[in-house]
Amino acid sequence: MAYSKRPAPAYQEYASSIIASIEFRSANMAARGLWWTLRLECWANGKVPSDPKRLARVLGVTDDLAPLLAEIASFFEDDGEYLTCPELENYRNELNERRSKQSAGGKSGAEKTNASKAKQRSGNSTANPSGSSTATPSGSGRALSIDKSSTEQKRQNQSLGNESIPDDFVSDYESHELSSFPAS
Repeated sequence: MAYSKRPAPAYQEYASSIIASIEFRSANMAARGLWWTLRLECWANGKVPSDPKRLARVLGVTDDLAPLLAEIASFFEDDGEYLTCPELENYRNELNERRSKQSAGGKSGAEKTNASKAKQRSGNSTANPSGSSTATPSGSGRALSIDKSSTEQKRQNQSLGNESIPDDFVSDYESHELSSFPAS
């Protein structure tokens, strides 16, 4: 399915872990804002330019980002061209791995279910003299032919609508209904 290939839309962030970080608390407010923005960019795009001037253009600011980047450098990896956030990449990899395991488990479960259903069908199905297959639903005592359309079968199984409800049920219902409401 196409949606399973989409990247995770969000990541979990624990405020207490961030605030407890000495590196984060040591940075000034402008550097903290840049840190947060870079994390968001790294989550959405995987990386950001490491060159301060190019990064400023990408972020749409005219400030000199070099001194701010120095304050938050410990949170990012710099390969010389791009900054990435190892923490977020590890989290993204965990999510992808979990998704793959869930997909594999779902496929495995579907295979087992389908194999079980196929085994049940082959064990419950018998050929009648006319050559069509019949199966007896559990508890019904009637054989339903697979040759009949599902609409025809539904019509056979539906109530005719002229059956009456047992009188004791109706009288109990009406007496309870009347006793539940105060007289006006």
